[in-house]
Amino acid sequence: INFYNHLQFLGGTCIFLRTIGNGIRFYVHADPSDKKGAGMAKIIMIGPESTGKGGISTVIRNFRQYFPTDHNWQIQYVFSWNEKHKLRYALRSFRQLLIAAHTQKLAIVHFHVSQDASFYRKALLLKAVKKETKTIFHMHAPNFDQFYEKASTKQKNYIRRVLDKVD
Repeated sequence: INFYNHLQFLGGTCIFLRTIGNGIRFYVHADPSDKKGAGMAKIIMIGPESTGKGGISTVIRNFRQYFPTDHNWQIQYVFSWNEKHKLRYALRSFRQLLIAAHTQKLAIVHFHVSQDASFYRKALLLKAVKKETKTIFHMHAPNFDQFYEKASTKQKNYIRRVLDKVD
C-alpha cells in the first residue's frame, strides 16, 4: 500500500489511494493541463481472465467493475490465463505486455500471482517489462511457503531472483 503513496506526481501523473468497503481502489490522475491524457502513465494489471473461476479472477473482475479500461482510469487489463486456451493466452499476454512496455508510458505493472505454474508464468511475463518500470507481485498464494520449500535448490534460487526483481 505504501508503494502507491510514494508514486505521487510521477511524470505529471498523480497516483493515490482510496479505500472503498473491504477493498482498496487506486486512481491514476493526469495533469489537468493534459486534456487528452497523452502524457499519462498507465497501470497494467495482469492475471487470469476475469470471467473465470477462482479468487484472482474475482479480484480482477472487481477491479474491472470499478476501474473500466478507458482514458479516465488509465488501467489496462492483460489476461494471462484462460481455462480453455492456456497457451494462447500466455503467448498473447507476453506479446501485449512487451508491446505496451516499449510503446507506452507505464507507471506500474501489477501482477496477480499464485504458486506453481502461475508464479512461473508471471516470472516469464516480468521479463517483458522494462527495468525502470515499477512492478508489483500481488501474491494470492495461500501455500507459497510450501511451494518454495518443495522446490529444488535451483528452483529456489530462481524464485528468489524473480522476487528480488519486483518492487
